[in-house]
Amino acid sequence: MEKDFKLIATTILTHLGGASNVDSATNCITRLRVNVKNPELIKLEELKKSDSVMQVINDGKIVQVVLGPGIVKKVADQFYPLLKETTSATPTPTPTPTPNGILNIKI
Repeated sequence: MEKDFKLIATTILTHLGGASNVDSATNCITRLRVNVKNPELIKLEELKKSDSVMQVINDGKIVQVVLGPGIVKKVADQFYPLLKETTSATPTPTPTPTPNGILNIKI
């Protein structure tokens, strides 16, 4: 049975506290490396039990999810767009000028 790499990526992202908690992410041949904003949002035990996760190395704001060669690239290819989808769904504040020239930003 073929693995669902998008589901694996989504599960990892959820256990890392969601896209809004990810500061940056990259991968090497075996690991997905993620810098998080708030390490307290990480569900470490759930992350360790996730499908295809071999090991998790957590060093504060730096989390390395070991997936192994052949899997990490496929998961990473699904993981990166999830970060963009979630952040682009958040409306960008639009500044509006006031009569006195001061900008108000509506959030």
